[in-house]
Amino acid sequence: MTDCLDREARVAEDAFFWKLWGDCWPNLPGLLGANCLFLLWCAPSLVATFLSLDRVAVAFALVTVGPALLGLFTYAANQARERRASVWRDSLWGVRSGFGAGVVSGGVAMAALAANRLALTQAVAAGLPAGAVALWAGQLGILIVLTLAGVHALSLIALYQQPVKEAFRNAVLLAIAHPAPTLGLVGAGVLAFLVTRALGWGPLVIMPALFAVLAVNTTLMLVRQHHHDTR
Repeated sequence: MTDCLDREARVAEDAFFWKLWGDCWPNLPGLLGANCLFLLWCAPSLVATFLSLDRVAVAFALVTVGPALLGLFTYAANQARERRASVWRDSLWGVRSGFGAGVVSGGVAMAALAANRLALTQAVAAGLPAGAVALWAGQLGILIVLTLAGVHALSLIALYQQPVKEAFRNAVLLAIAHPAPTLGLVGAGVLAFLVTRALGWGPLVIMPALFAVLAVNTTLMLVRQHHHDTR
């Protein structure tokens, strides 16, 4: 019985690997195009950051980065589900139809990061008293939960056009039911960020699109596995 389960697990892992390969290498020009559009939408916020206009950068990021990221995920999701994917159309879907979901997702992420940073700064400034440390730990816990659920939530919106509340609820359920793949996905995102930063941000030309492919395929696999297990 154990040998049979191990064999099935290896088959599933091989199938997942080849699915990722099929969505990435043959479709590399499309991924590069979708990623370039994503970076173009992010450009106003980046320019404002370089000019030290922090508030302007945050405002631009709120209305462009979230929807643009959702458009990138939509392109990857259409590839994952073997639907017709279009670099321009899917990017515009994220900015138009998915604008509200993108803004809400980006706003929640920015608020969680800002709250955690503020709590940590106050804890350090106050000499790390127990109350301040507890407040920071609580903020960090919220940030971790949002991160674990967020990777699935973006994929669920892109894959099934779910509303934000429904996508987040389902993302939390997926993260609880499948903690190891979820942690692995978040770890892959952190590793991709560190590698991109270490290489002078050069890999940004393709790294966000590759992570989007990994994220939507992981979520799609877990959704199908969850439905299979609950039958």
